[in-house]
Amino acid sequence: MAAAANKQKILEHVLTALKKKYEVAEQPSRSVMEHLLYAVVREGTTTELADKAFRGIQDRFVDLNEIRVSTVQELCDAMGPLPDVATRATRLIGILQEWFEMTYSFEMEEIAKKGMKEGAKKISRLNDANDFSVAWVMQHGLNGHAIPLDPPSIRVLRRLGILDGESESLESLRGTIEHFVPKAKGGTLVELLSQHAATLCTEENPKCGKCPLLPDCPAGQELKGTEAKPRKSR
Repeated sequence: MAAAANKQKILEHVLTALKKKYEVAEQPSRSVMEHLLYAVVREGTTTELADKAFRGIQDRFVDLNEIRVSTVQELCDAMGPLPDVATRATRLIGILQEWFEMTYSFEMEEIAKKGMKEGAKKISRLNDANDFSVAWVMQHGLNGHAIPLDPPSIRVLRRLGILDGESESLESLRGTIEHFVPKAKGGTLVELLSQHAATLCTEENPKCGKCPLLPDCPAGQELKGTEAKPRKSR
């Protein structure tokens, strides 16, 4: 119980400290399908890069059907430099193709009418949807309590000691965070973790000395403790 209370306290401090350092971008109004497609672009990167890539797609293609029948390379060119851009392009085309074969449309609004759980379950059956994209749609498209976690966000949370258990599923890890963070703060946490992971808590050579979370971060304190101390001048 004490450990759980401590994790909740750390997460509250994470929200407070990182809100002072980063600006939180609000998500614009989108259809359920657009939220799903955006999630594929957004996973593993920042909102700034994802927005730029998503605008590139919208500017390049007339509608969703044109995206569906485009080539992977055409989508890559439209999105620009993103990690694993070809994989993202393949998934975007796959989602649109599979949904079109099922419904002969690109509308997903009926999912929202069936309730969050049923809607999420239907999206999760798509071959190119994953836990992050389903949780993103639950949070932004279905107004549910879900906190989408990608590898950079999980990295930050593991270093802080909030998440443990390497073998746990993404759904289980997400459930842990959703237990501690209220629905109203879920979107803010996702945005702050992404920015922090890209700016200071990077995979290699994290800038722990500049991190406002260092007092609460076991990994950061260990890393700082192993750094060579400067020699005193004689």
